[in-house]
Amino acid sequence: MGWWSFQEILFLIIGVIALIAFLYLSIKGSSPLIPLGFLRERNVLIANTIAFLAAMANFVAFYAFIYLAELQKPYGFSLNVLEAARALLPAMVAMF
Repeated sequence: MGWWSFQEILFLIIGVIALIAFLYLSIKGSSPLIPLGFLRERNVLIANTIAFLAAMANFVAFYAFIYLAELQKPYGFSLNVLEAARALLPAMVAMF
């Protein structure tokens, strides 16, 4: 198992096909879920790009904290899964 296993490649292909189908239906459909014409406006495109990057940074920060919390000392905090989740609880409550 790993990044190049059959399951990983299969799900990657399925995801790419689903994204292509979504974009095709959004462009050609009579009533798309997301009208892609909005992205032609510069302000909308910049706002959506910044929101996407902020969401990715938020995900990476949480993932990195969990990884750091579970690393053994002296590199990490040597917490188990439940303790690491409990350490993130105040941030999750503040964002909710």
